[in-house]
Amino acid sequence: MIKRNITFLLTQSLKQALQISFLFKILANFFNHLAYLAGKSYLTLKIKLVEYVKISMHTLLVIWLKLNFKWYVLQSFIALLSLSLSGNTIALSAVTVKTIQGSAPYLTMDGGVTKIISEEGLLGIKLPDGRQYIAPGINAELYPDAIVDNSSGITPIELSLETNTFASIQTLVPISSYPSIELNRLIREPYNYWFDIDGDRNPSATGNLIIQWKDANNKDITAEISSNPNKALIACGSATPYQLTITSTYGELSTQYGVPQTTTFNEGSHTYYITPNTNAGFACYAQPNLNYDSSSYGDESDIDGLNWVQKKGYKVTNINAVSENFPTTGSDGLYFYLLLAGISPEQAIMANGTTVTAESGSGVTLSLTSAQTPNWTGFPDEGGELALKILLKGPNKDSDDTRFTPSVFKLYSDSSHTHLLYSFKIERWYIGGGLYVDSYDEAEKFCQNLGGGYRIPGIEDYTNSNGVDFGEGPIWTGGIPGRESPYYQRRLSYKDNNGWIGGIFNEWGEVIEGYGYKNSDWFDGNYFAHQYVMIDGEPSYFGVGYVGEITSDYVNAVACVAP
Repeated sequence: MIKRNITFLLTQSLKQALQISFLFKILANFFNHLAYLAGKSYLTLKIKLVEYVKISMHTLLVIWLKLNFKWYVLQSFIALLSLSLSGNTIALSAVTVKTIQGSAPYLTMDGGVTKIISEEGLLGIKLPDGRQYIAPGINAELYPDAIVDNSSGITPIELSLETNTFASIQTLVPISSYPSIELNRLIREPYNYWFDIDGDRNPSATGNLIIQWKDANNKDITAEISSNPNKALIACGSATPYQLTITSTYGELSTQYGVPQTTTFNEGSHTYYITPNTNAGFACYAQPNLNYDSSSYGDESDIDGLNWVQKKGYKVTNINAVSENFPTTGSDGLYFYLLLAGISPEQAIMANGTTVTAESGSGVTLSLTSAQTPNWTGFPDEGGELALKILLKGPNKDSDDTRFTPSVFKLYSDSSHTHLLYSFKIERWYIGGGLYVDSYDEAEKFCQNLGGGYRIPGIEDYTNSNGVDFGEGPIWTGGIPGRESPYYQRRLSYKDNNGWIGGIFNEWGEVIEGYGYKNSDWFDGNYFAHQYVMIDGEPSYFGVGYVGEITSDYVNAVACVAP
């Protein structure tokens, strides 16, 4: 019996000890809550304090009724609680005399994770691969996870392969609001691009953000992107790198309460140079002299041949098929422009160098520069496109070594040469004589003296046209089968069972020095071909003019070809 009573008393004592411990835990939580509320405004403190006291008293009452606490225990605790509350109220009153320091509101695009608290961040961009860029400035160190931008036209920001539309490049300016937006709109629905860590509400903002997109030709494309956000970054006709300029006016972001309650943004502007991934770059057109095609020789409807695009040149259809790519013929000093997409001329030069040698063959090298396409024809809407200029350098009339063998060239978009950008094969090399001669024999002797197997070209080495001599009937039918025009067709040369159809004039257009290509060795004249007709028992050699017409009248210029 005694043992049972002792056990009961010990059990009751333990329960009361646990209950008292629980009460003190409530009290401790109460004091902790007071400490947390010390950082809040007076109004918030008052409301929260009343709520906490109500909850605490309700909890105590439940415990007392359920466990049958003795009144003096509850009375003692209430007295202690009142004393504590009184003391802390005095302490809080003393604290709230001073200004409670919190945190200022800030702009954000990701629900508060990234804080935008200065103009450097206001002018920032975010890419799909997680990279964030900000404008350089004195506050750049406030953004440790961002990259301070120093891009340029030569060293642009290179995007990942997955970044393939303009919409994937994120700024604070929604594309639907291009070209500008008020900051006050950004902090409202549907954007809510702001946050306050202290929970302060009722935000307002002043200031504006302005955005502008340009291509590498300085053409403003902002409206195009606004109307088509999913426009591809890489497309023929687009010039890279793109320029993204973000400009901010002076502005402020404020909340109704809180100290500090305002974040200030100074005016600023920054331009990012952005290019698609070079492994996604490709060649669109190979442009030699546009004289002559249908835009400049409009009376000949079929002068634009297979894969020729007016005012652009040869459309690239298969970069791996060298026989299908311009040029298949060449001469010293001739040049063409490679119009690119997804890669800038400067990047192509960095990947290949300024001088390119043949992968196979010998005698010719390429010189690469960045340049704008010229106004070949004089029409006002032509030229001015940024492109990779490719200049052919090889044997000419003054060379000591004139040897040439058919040469394959390959250009790459990356420095490791794993991604092919363009390829072509020069099958025939021409040397313009740079002089007039009186006879075929004189022309032939000139070619023989060059060495290297040079010969007088045939008509098929100059043009793909068929010849009609002043209404007297056909004099040459070795051009494009069935075509009756006396002028060439802008088309790559190709072979059939009888040999070449087409040559240097139909591929390169007007090659005359000063009119077509600067510093070429080609004169304005009718160039000797080795074909002839007999007139009065004497051979009358044909000549070919620079637009491909065939004649036997007044032939006076010399050129040579190998092999």
